[in-house]
Amino acid sequence: METEYNRNSLPDLKVIYDKVLSVISPKLIYHISMETFLQTWPDTAGGFSEPGMLSGRAMTEGYVTVVTVDLFKDAAAKDKTLYITFFGNEGAYVTTDPKPAFFKDIKDHHMQNKYDALHSDRY
Repeated sequence: METEYNRNSLPDLKVIYDKVLSVISPKLIYHISMETFLQTWPDTAGGFSEPGMLSGRAMTEGYVTVVTVDLFKDAAAKDKTLYITFFGNEGAYVTTDPKPAFFKDIKDHHMQNKYDALHSDRY
């Protein structure tokens, strides 16, 4: 997977929107919003770095988009909101019941990389 991470490569929000709709039926969506920001990563893999992965050791900027998807209430009348994090135009992870640290990281424009988000209990 080759993803561009630089100031000149804004994410394509239409592509991201279409990717969300490819996995969630539009009939289930009540509201959708996106927040995009630039984040600095410690290596050239951007948000996709993993332990043991070979990547350049250079500070790299890349765009992060957090898509908030509010779903219609289910039969039990329980609110459901999904938070889908993208690095560039590539989906990284979904958060369904976020802890306060998730919202702090959005506010601070410093999201966890994919590996850490999936292998820690921070979010």
